[in-house]
Amino acid sequence: MYNFNPLFKVIACINQKGGVGKTSVAAILSEYLAFRDLRVLLVDLDMQCNSSDHWIGMEAARNKVGGQLPPVHPEYTEEDEHWLCARSTIADIFDGKGVLPWPTYIQPEEDDDENIINPGMVDIMLGHPEKLEKINTTFAHSESEMDDKVINQLLRFLQKEEVQDSYDVVILDTGPSRSPIFRAAVRAATHIVVPFEPEVKSLQGINAMLQVREQENYHELRSEGNKLQLVGLLPNKVRMSTSLHRKELAKMYKEMPAIMMPKDIYLPLSTDFPKRDVKEASPKSVFALPSSNKARFHADKVCETIFNKVWSSNEQQQLASINEVEYA
Repeated sequence: MYNFNPLFKVIACINQKGGVGKTSVAAILSEYLAFRDLRVLLVDLDMQCNSSDHWIGMEAARNKVGGQLPPVHPEYTEEDEHWLCARSTIADIFDGKGVLPWPTYIQPEEDDDENIINPGMVDIMLGHPEKLEKINTTFAHSESEMDDKVINQLLRFLQKEEVQDSYDVVILDTGPSRSPIFRAAVRAATHIVVPFEPEVKSLQGINAMLQVREQENYHELRSEGNKLQLVGLLPNKVRMSTSLHRKELAKMYKEMPAIMMPKDIYLPLSTDFPKRDVKEASPKSVFALPSSNKARFHADKVCETIFNKVWSSNEQQQLASINEVEYA
């Protein structure tokens, strides 16, 4: 069932606790990988659609679930209505419809002759609060249909040849509940990253996420070569100046050394991260800040660690060779 190109990765940011920074980590990782010349597809599976709003912008709709709607895709025409929704989103694949990705501000760099000299890019498939909720509600208590119509559907979509030919990596931004859509993200993922805040309430969701991975790896589709890999538990919004955070992290490094990120790998609580969410922010990416900037420094270290854990050194060389041949 897992027919992924060995170099093609699907990384899900998961935690059933809300507010721990899954969307921020997904955004930072997407930017970093694009700046490493990878073609990134970010998929918004969270009903709050914060990734969609951050990268493209959602439309206010007070009478709709979630109070917002995705915009009409600029490439949509009435001739497409038999296979495509005007407000094309990832939710449409669960209804058998097609879906169009949105280009973000990070797109391939071309020379004066329009030859691609840097393939790095981020496209996004938007979320749809109302449709995602409907899918979760419809199949929440229908285990017999859930596997085929929801849980395996995202995997089937990402295995399509046109998806793997267009992108090197998919980043999945997930919601804070173990819903059918969340389970679809877990089924499609090759790797998971678990962001968390080093506080008691945030830590409560970690064991649940470890159980999710364990249960998923018992599934018949997860043969030995296709096990769901845990990249690591990633401390986020860390305040090293507080004894609470230092104590909680020390406890986790002691109790879970094998699955925690290395001790110096974390994202600090910094206003430079939420500042990038403002539409008029300049620079737009944390990686455009000076290398001496604290947020930039830690974001670099976190993303480099994830990159090296997901792609082996041999795979990194293969990716570089492919880019060198195709875009030389």
